[in-house]
Amino acid sequence: MNKQRKFSKKNTITSVCIALCAAAAIVSSSQMSINTQATQIQTREQPVFTVAALENVQAALSNNIEEDVLPVPEPSYALYIDGKKIAVTAEESDITTVLDKIEKEALKSYSDKNAKAKITQKTEIKKDIYDDTPVSADELYKILNKPVENEVLYTIQDGDAPYSICEKYGLSLDEFSAMNGDNFDDYMFTGRKVKVKEETKLLTVTVTIKKTYTKDVKFQTETTYDDNDYADNKTVTQEGKNGKTQYTDEISYIDGEQVNVKNISKKVISQPVTEKVTVGTIEHHYGYASGNFLWPVPNYSMITSPFGPRWGTNHNGIDISGSGVYGADIIASDGGTVTLAQYDNSGYGMHIIIDHGNGFETQYAHCSELYVSVGEEVYAGQAIAAVGSTGDSTGPHLHFEIISNGTKIDPQIYLG
Repeated sequence: MNKQRKFSKKNTITSVCIALCAAAAIVSSSQMSINTQATQIQTREQPVFTVAALENVQAALSNNIEEDVLPVPEPSYALYIDGKKIAVTAEESDITTVLDKIEKEALKSYSDKNAKAKITQKTEIKKDIYDDTPVSADELYKILNKPVENEVLYTIQDGDAPYSICEKYGLSLDEFSAMNGDNFDDYMFTGRKVKVKEETKLLTVTVTIKKTYTKDVKFQTETTYDDNDYADNKTVTQEGKNGKTQYTDEISYIDGEQVNVKNISKKVISQPVTEKVTVGTIEHHYGYASGNFLWPVPNYSMITSPFGPRWGTNHNGIDISGSGVYGADIIASDGGTVTLAQYDNSGYGMHIIIDHGNGFETQYAHCSELYVSVGEEVYAGQAIAAVGSTGDSTGPHLHFEIISNGTKIDPQIYLG
C-alpha cells in the first residue's frame, strides 16, 4: 500500500503576491500624475509593503486552497549476494530470518556445541524503492536453496578421458567441447585444468569448530663417549621421557568439507626429559683372539654341573643355568671364526664351535637359537646364540667347553 502525502499549491500564493505588487505599482503611478509640482519640489515617497502583510495574505489564501493528495511508493528491502541483487522482500526481517535459519541448519551436522556458522558469501540488505515484486520469507528460502549451475575448473587425473569427465559432471560431449575445444589431445593430460559445470547453491555456510588434543614432544639424547669401552656398548645413565603439549585448532568446513585448519593456542603440559647415555669408542676386532676368555652367559653364574666324572662317564664342560635363563644371550668367550653352527643328533642339540686360531676352540651347546653361521668372524663378547634345552638336556642351560689343541679341559681354569 502507498502512503499519502499532502502538497499545497504554493505557486497560486506566489501569483497572488505578484498581483498585489502590480496593483500597488498602479496606485503609486496615479499619485505621481496628480502631484506633479510637489514631486518637483520634494522627493516622492515609495509605497511600503511589509513582510507581515504578505504573510497575512498567504495565510488567508492557504485556508481557501484545496489540497492535492499524491501517492508515494513504499520502500522495500533487497538481498545482495557478492554485490548481486537476488530478491526483494517487504520487510527486512524476512531476509534476516531466512539467513539465520540457513546458518542454524548447517550446525545440525556437528556435535560440537560451540560450533559457529557464518554464511561464506558477502551478504548485504539495502533499503530502497524497487520495482521488483516482493517475495515472502518462504519463497526467499527456496530461492537460496535452489541449486544453480556454475562453471568450475576440474584437474585432470590419471586415467581420465573426456567421456569419463562428462559422465561425472552430467555433461554431453558437445557441451564439454564447447567449453574447452574439440582438440582433446591439446589439453587432456594429467594435471591440466578443464572447464566443467557443477550444481552449487547461491549460499554456502562456513562452520568453525575448535579441537583440543595433546601431542608427545620427543626427548633429546645427550651422548658421552668412553674411550675405555667398546663402541657397541651403550649405557643409559638417565632415562629419557617425552614431554606433552596441548594444542587447540580452529577447523573450518564449508558444506561439510574441511577447508582450513588454524592453530589458535599451544600449552606445554610437561617438558621432555633428556636421555643421557655413555657409548664406548673402542672398535671390535672381528676374529681377533686375545687368549682371555669371557663368561659366556652374562648375568647367570650358577654352575649346575661342573667339569669331570658324571654318571659313569666324563662331563667335558660346565653347565651354566639360573632362574629365567631360557632365551638369554650367549656371547663368544673370545674372538675367532665360527666353524660349526647346526643342530644334529650328537646330543648337543643346536650348538656352535668357534676356532680362536691360537690352538683354542670353544663349544656352546643346547641352544634355542643360533645368531651366527659357519665362516663368520666374531669378536669377544658378541652375542652368538640364545640359551635353550635342545638335544640331550634336562632343562634350560648352556653346556660350555674349552678345547686346547683337541683336548677338552676344565673351562673354570680359564674363566677364573
